[in-house]
Amino acid sequence: MRIAFRFLCIAVLGVMGVAGVSQADPPASFHALLAADFDEDGQVSLNDFFLLAGTFGAERGEAGYDGRYDLNRDERIDLGDLFAFSDSFGKIATPSLHRPTVRLRDVLKKVSGPAFARVRAHSQGSLPERGGLNVTLIPHEIQEISTKTPAGMEVPMVKVPAGDFIMGSNAKELGLREDFPGDESPIHLVYLNSFLIDKHEVTNEAYMAFVKATGHRASLYQADPDFSGPGQPVIGVSWNDAMVYCNWRGMALPTEAQWEKAARGIDGRKYPWGNEDADIDANGLSSYDPDLQTLKANFNSRFNETFDAGAFPLGTSAYGAHDMAGNVWEWCMDWYDRDYYKVSPRENPRGPAVGTTRVVRGGAAHGDYDDIRAPYRGDMDPQERNEFVEDYVEAFNRVRESDQYDDPGGPKFQYRYFIGFRCVRETF
Repeated sequence: MRIAFRFLCIAVLGVMGVAGVSQADPPASFHALLAADFDEDGQVSLNDFFLLAGTFGAERGEAGYDGRYDLNRDERIDLGDLFAFSDSFGKIATPSLHRPTVRLRDVLKKVSGPAFARVRAHSQGSLPERGGLNVTLIPHEIQEISTKTPAGMEVPMVKVPAGDFIMGSNAKELGLREDFPGDESPIHLVYLNSFLIDKHEVTNEAYMAFVKATGHRASLYQADPDFSGPGQPVIGVSWNDAMVYCNWRGMALPTEAQWEKAARGIDGRKYPWGNEDADIDANGLSSYDPDLQTLKANFNSRFNETFDAGAFPLGTSAYGAHDMAGNVWEWCMDWYDRDYYKVSPRENPRGPAVGTTRVVRGGAAHGDYDDIRAPYRGDMDPQERNEFVEDYVEAFNRVRESDQYDDPGGPKFQYRYFIGFRCVRETF
């Protein structure tokens, strides 16, 4: 019933055109505006709408009722609260800044009207309740486009359309550890122009074709039998190596914002595929599955190897990009700054002007459940080429050889940074 109410909310907002919000028609009271800013990020946005929708249909006294969302104070969360919310939607809770999020209005219209039935039929469900957050997932149309490298190799790319998406996360809402670094906050809306992104991470086969054509240095592991398979993602490349390769194709590395939108879509999902953990099967049960039938990502040190690109189809992102969680980290264009989200521009952010490390995204084969979340931010020295982390490996293998493991004589763990990449092309 709650999911149906949420679809009704989306449809009503789309039909209303977000209640005709305009710059000349600010809310009557800043108190009302602030009351609708449920996540307290300074703007009334799509995330606030999802928070309201998560309690829709509840009445006072029921477990799902939260008085914060009862904007008209009638002791139930209903259409009256939705209309009250729409008066503030798209505005910023600062006296001097009243402006609508016009493009967000278009996003909401896409999931109402003719698309309404498709959304109802294909929605993947909602987040478990965490800190009051309950988000309905919005399906996306996958558009795959074939491109060719200068060496003549075909490389599939997927299109990410222009528009807003929810970027970042909040530790309280996600139920993360208390020492959460905070570099994913605040949650904020970002508008991006449309772009194409590689469907898969760049493979060894594709990178070696580039090396042969240009004379550029090979990857660090080109002769390592564990990591040099033609279909495996290339690792052992620096940020500059990755940029030169993408430039050779007439492209660039993705910005951090482009990478995150391609990974999580517009609805703020936790992982590329949705909100359930990567080892949850169709029955909602945790599964340690070495046959890869239910796993959505290569992560949590389950395997001492990387897999061929596209080996985890259940982990495909909303736009059709594969392996954006686990397997290997991926270089992004941006310099890293833990506080960048506090000052980043509203449209097409490209990161700080200077820095010492570059952003990496997506986790890797050794990453845990936290690392492979779509909003997780990592950073590396741009000269890094996946050096062996000897101290960590030595300590880990001492534990592995202890009686805590069923097979203490099994293969030893090899911990590498596993950094790969994929390319993007902006389309206007």
